[in-house]
Amino acid sequence: MVRGLLSAILAGVPANQVELQLDACLSRLHEIDPEALREAVELESLDESLPPVTSVHVGCRDGGLVLHRADPAPAIDRSLEIQSLAPQVRTRVLALAIVELLMQPPPPTVAPTPAAKPPPIPVDAGQGVVAVPRPRPWQLGVGASARLFVPSSWIVGGRLAVAHRPRPRLGWRAAVDASGARYGSDLGMVSVFSVSGAVGVLGYEDLARNVRLSGGAGAMVGWSRIWGEPSESVVAASLSGVWLGPVGDLIVDFKVAPAWSLGLGIELGYAILGVQAFADDQVVAGLDGFWVGASIQANWALPLSPR
Repeated sequence: MVRGLLSAILAGVPANQVELQLDACLSRLHEIDPEALREAVELESLDESLPPVTSVHVGCRDGGLVLHRADPAPAIDRSLEIQSLAPQVRTRVLALAIVELLMQPPPPTVAPTPAAKPPPIPVDAGQGVVAVPRPRPWQLGVGASARLFVPSSWIVGGRLAVAHRPRPRLGWRAAVDASGARYGSDLGMVSVFSVSGAVGVLGYEDLARNVRLSGGAGAMVGWSRIWGEPSESVVAASLSGVWLGPVGDLIVDFKVAPAWSLGLGIELGYAILGVQAFADDQVVAGLDGFWVGASIQANWALPLSPR
């Protein structure tokens, strides 16, 4: 498109204050004389206070006119339809539109909305230290446990356990149990004592604010001693041995204080190596085969921060 560049000097203002850039299509398609348009713009702006520097480009698009103001910033575009107007009034209508575009103020600046401030962190008024709770991944537990070895041998005792939770959903636990039992049979009394230890991995899931579920699998190994107190017609002896096997457990912890919780657990295991006591070809006691267990445990979250 061929462009014609005209400079218009308005009355009472310095030269080159207004620059009109007019496409040649104005005279060819819309019968507008560039010189007459310059004079009309000068006439219509006599009573107006224009910005110090102004620049307007007028071109043709889609059968109408497009006015573009480059100065003063920001740039503004406007469309103008004059095809339906009589040729003798088109020049004045365009001049009025140019002056109006020059006088249009810039759009208002919208201030950005400030981001919401996070809630303040509680501060200890006496010490002036930020009261941020420290994580406590280590846990010490003391409780009681019971195991029933299918079909009939059972032991009850105490437990000491330690657990470490380095990740929100993953950790490990180790426990030591000392258990025993004394029960009668047709051949006399039988006593059982066992010391065992277990270690395994745990997965965690928070069921509620103060309720947590954990479960996992590991291995257990123990040493036991079995001895009898026979009736008059039976000769008794004692034996000892090692038993071991895989074990899985499920524990529900109820938080009762900031650093204390109460855990209820069940376990299922299988002693692939066990200890059994016989009398007259009868098994009178044994830690062997499948077993099921239950436990109750008080847990204390140790005040040890992670490195």
